[in-house]
Amino acid sequence: MLSGLSVALNVQNLADTAPPFYDSPQGVGFDAANADPLGRYVSVQLTKRW
Repeated sequence: MLSGLSVALNVQNLADTAPPFYDSPQGVGFDAANADPLGRYVSVQLTKRW
């Protein structure tokens, strides 16, 4: 029954730290290339192959 079953866990920003302030010309307030404004999130993927 568990044959071909796989689980993947992904955690982004585990410590839930805020992105550093960056005074960008676009007025965003953070550097989107190096930080994520969403904060912490966790995802789980369950895959079954048969």
